[in-house]
Amino acid sequence: LDAASFSGKIEISDEAGDIIRSIDLGAPNAGVQAVEWDGMTSRGLEAAPGTYTMKVTAKYTGGGEVGWTPLYSGVVDGIVFREGKSYISVGGILVTSDKLLSIGEKD
Repeated sequence: LDAASFSGKIEISDEAGDIIRSIDLGAPNAGVQAVEWDGMTSRGLEAAPGTYTMKVTAKYTGGGEVGWTPLYSGVVDGIVFREGKSYISVGGILVTSDKLLSIGEKD
């Protein structure tokens, strides 16, 4: 997060756009916030296989939105070449090398 916030939450939506889980972040400080989704819905059921999106909302005390930048971590699956560009596949997400922060060995 770009700044400390009064409240924060993550909404996870399925392919139809329906929110299947909301995770309350409380009042997070500025900086990196590590959040892991366990694959469960708000009802306590395992989410069906598919593509999901996450929406992060963090607000100042006065109600304005705090800026944020998503960071992902995962295992490198390989390198993909498309239309003259190279991408690193991290958990199936294609990333250009200029977006990488670090690469290390798997724990």
